[in-house]
Amino acid sequence: MTQLSDELLNDIIAQDSASLKSLQMPEIPSVPDYRLMFGVQYKLSGGVFTDGAVLSAITNAMGATAMAIHEYRNARDCGLAYINQLPEHDQLPALGKAFAHMANCIMNAQVTALCLNSAQRVLNATEFKNLNRYERLRRLSNRIRHFDEDVDKAITAGKRAPPSPIWFTDAEVCSASARLTYQELADMLQDHAGVCKFFADDFLKDTTVVIAIS
Repeated sequence: MTQLSDELLNDIIAQDSASLKSLQMPEIPSVPDYRLMFGVQYKLSGGVFTDGAVLSAITNAMGATAMAIHEYRNARDCGLAYINQLPEHDQLPALGKAFAHMANCIMNAQVTALCLNSAQRVLNATEFKNLNRYERLRRLSNRIRHFDEDVDKAITAGKRAPPSPIWFTDAEVCSASARLTYQELADMLQDHAGVCKFFADDFLKDTTVVIAIS
């Protein structure tokens, strides 16, 4: 059995790790990579886009969505493996993996948001409703991408470097600049999956439809 002090947990794993007692992360279903389905429909339609940027925005969103949900599910599984062994800390490696999977989830979700927003500007096919939530997603992703700079800045200043760009509370994923509840993130991922499914199944039949993304 392994038990670490609260101070050591927070110093070597991630901020607030000692306070983590549960993981209120909703379970969400896996999704296929809709790019193949979309490609078949696109070919059958004879091709409706003269702008290759639009086509790439849609297909990149599909690939990123599938990866984001895959990584979310992995983060949840690894996080629960750690939680289920508390108060022992025998599953600390699983918690570290959960952070890594969640970081990949967030970055892929941000790619999806950028791609869908790009497609929306050209096609008017999607409409984002909750901009505050997407701004927080962007800030989380940005902090992950620039974590090396945070570490370098701390080391240069002779300070203790942060052990992770993100950390978990019972209900949220957090960074130094933003936080999202797990429910908010799960809702966004499922919204993205719904839009990608629409693009794959129905969009080429009627390109005038507007979809709301909450």
